[in-house]
Amino acid sequence: MVSQYYPHQGQRFLLFATYQCNELYRAYNATEEYRVVPIGPYFPIDQLTGKPLAEQIQTVLRGRLEGLKRESEHAADEKKRLEAGATK
Repeated sequence: MVSQYYPHQGQRFLLFATYQCNELYRAYNATEEYRVVPIGPYFPIDQLTGKPLAEQIQTVLRGRLEGLKRESEHAADEKKRLEAGATK
């Protein structure tokens, strides 16, 4: 995989890539950041079973969006606590 994204062991993600093969290498090319969508460890993969591909992609994207919303809410709360502590 050729990408700016650095996956960690055991991590799952949706990859929008092109396959390239020549004398030098064979690889999936997903160099732009938007081409790799991390799937959280708690995403219920079974939600995708039996759905058409377009619906599967939408489900994964919505799941990631919800995860990011939760993360940003948590980060905002932490930011407030840190700012309050830093100004005392």
